[in-house]
Amino acid sequence: MSEIAVLLIFTGIVFVFVFGMWLFTFLFGPKERTRVKSLPFECGMEPVGPNRTRFPVQYYLYAILLVIFDVEVVFLFPLALIFRENSLLIYVAMAVFLVSAFLGYVYVYKRGGFDFEE
Repeated sequence: MSEIAVLLIFTGIVFVFVFGMWLFTFLFGPKERTRVKSLPFECGMEPVGPNRTRFPVQYYLYAILLVIFDVEVVFLFPLALIFRENSLLIYVAMAVFLVSAFLGYVYVYKRGGFDFEE
């Protein structure tokens, strides 16, 4: 059996499973809407305060920087796995990548991206 056929069979099984689960919940799931079920759920506690709270922009910048750091780690992990095969080439690639990432963090620091004072 070819690899394409196995992939198509697996994809078909996934689609049947997903559609079957959706159909099962549609047919046998609860259908009544009550006031209690329509309330937002916050860890079993009653909701307190408005649901539209404004956060400072610094929180979003911090989140973006965290995502960028995670992407850096994802790019460095494969390089670390093959480090012994072509060590000089991999070392140069890692150094260039880390220096450019460090310069990006220096730029963000100079622009005040890490200052969280109100």
